[in-house]
Amino acid sequence: MRKAKLGLLVALLILTATTAAQAGWIEDARAQIQAREYIKALQTIENEGDSSSVDGLHLRAEANFEMGRVLDAEKDLKAALEIDETLAEAHALLALVYARQRAVELAKKHADRGVELNQNAATLYGRAIVFLAQGKVDSAMTDIEAALALDPKISDYHRARGAIFRIRGKYDEAMAEFKIALENDKRPYKTYLEMASLYVLRGDPVNAKRDINKSVQIAPELYYGYLGRAAVREAYKEYEAALADYRKALALAPQVAELYFNISNLLVGLGRIDEAEKVLVEARKVCADIPDWYVMMSLVQSTLKKPTEALATLNELIRRTPDEWQGYTLRGQLHGAQGRLDEALADFDHAIAIAPKAPEPKLNKAKVLLGQKKPEAALQIINDMIAEYPESMALYQMRMAVFEAQGRAKEALADLEKIEQLKKKGRSQ
Repeated sequence: MRKAKLGLLVALLILTATTAAQAGWIEDARAQIQAREYIKALQTIENEGDSSSVDGLHLRAEANFEMGRVLDAEKDLKAALEIDETLAEAHALLALVYARQRAVELAKKHADRGVELNQNAATLYGRAIVFLAQGKVDSAMTDIEAALALDPKISDYHRARGAIFRIRGKYDEAMAEFKIALENDKRPYKTYLEMASLYVLRGDPVNAKRDINKSVQIAPELYYGYLGRAAVREAYKEYEAALADYRKALALAPQVAELYFNISNLLVGLGRIDEAEKVLVEARKVCADIPDWYVMMSLVQSTLKKPTEALATLNELIRRTPDEWQGYTLRGQLHGAQGRLDEALADFDHAIAIAPKAPEPKLNKAKVLLGQKKPEAALQIINDMIAEYPESMALYQMRMAVFEAQGRAKEALADLEKIEQLKKKGRSQ
């Protein structure tokens, strides 16, 4: 009997020790992530933990996400959700992954699911970031303030609130939030990046460069500081230095789509279209599921006078996003530029049917109708758009040109007067 009791006691001690050890590595990894020591966290999970468990998968995904290994993070989070679909924080983090990769619809799906499962600070923050990606600033602020009410010491939440104030042009309030974030962050490289961006908007290059260099110095092993410094240098027209920093960031985080887009955009702006195309070709392995890649690649191909390749790219975009109007509009523009006006009209009509309030397909359709010598049909569209956008100078200019071509001097003069009024109004604001 005593031997049986002793055996039970030993088993209980082993179980207790095992449970304590398991809790130990989880808490260690979590503390390292909170301290923004992501490499240490990954080492802890690999050497001491269980990377196939839900906790291990989630913690590894969080560390990888912050290091820019977004595809690795996505893989781990999907695996965790296969084990337990009700992990609210996993949905919230996956929403952040997709938002960073510009996959907004997927981001929204997981952000909403996270909040549905558990409306806590982490899930509200995840949904707020997705709202920002959608341009829904007020909704983002509502969720951020709710997250802060639940957990007021998280620097990420204050930094997001500051970014929203910056978007709204409330620079003093933004700086106040960034300073709170500094107080609550052990490695505030992200906060210094945000402060540098604010100083750029304030026209303060000295402090902008000072703070962005601090960001790089605090975390030279991460891509954020180099990305931020590239943006600051680009703002001050230091283009070669900006490209060098973007490439440093890319070397550290080759899975982050934004870096490829930023480099290619800058190269296009510098007229180095061939180089931009090469960057986008390299990006394909990361961006195959991102609609923005197809949009940018098609525009680059069109600029390089590669209409066949551009058409193939847009066909693939439409195949992947058949319920979005942008692909049809871009393909219609390409058809129009190639003189295929009937095909262009068909694409613009398809885009209008999908998004009847979007102005771009209607404006493009009017231009094609003018090319087909159908001014009255074009005028009907332009008039309808002016009724919807009465402050749009471009629409009045377009209609004035039609009136002039028709010899309708009185109507053309009336539009000219309206254009001058809008110019004066713009100068006074």
